[in-house]
Amino acid sequence: MNVGAWEAALKAAGLLPEFQDVLDGFCKGFDQGIPKHRLTKDLTYYTPPNHTSALLAKSKIEESIQKELKAKRMFGPFTYKQVAERFPFFRTNPLGAVINGDGSLRLINDLLFPHGRTEIPSVNSL
Repeated sequence: MNVGAWEAALKAAGLLPEFQDVLDGFCKGFDQGIPKHRLTKDLTYYTPPNHTSALLAKSKIEESIQKELKAKRMFGPFTYKQVAERFPFFRTNPLGAVINGDGSLRLINDLLFPHGRTEIPSVNSL
């Protein structure tokens, strides 16, 4: 990603500062629309296990993740310590897998999890 070229193009098109968030996103990551939150004062992370469907499709999921890592669309893996040094609270959502109509596997990140637990709201409910 040549951020300098993007910045020059946006300036030349008269699109700055309106689209400064694009440059910021390239450099610092894009906002996913998930508000900052904590579950309790004492809980520094929430990392539930993956769904059974993900375990059954483990090799396909690992292959998909490796493809994303190689293309630099995903980064990691990171240890708990590495993440904790950067974020005071973090959460993950369980992975799952579904079969598309064409028979291909699609990885899902279950943002509706957990179901029915008022003390731990799902990401989608925030």
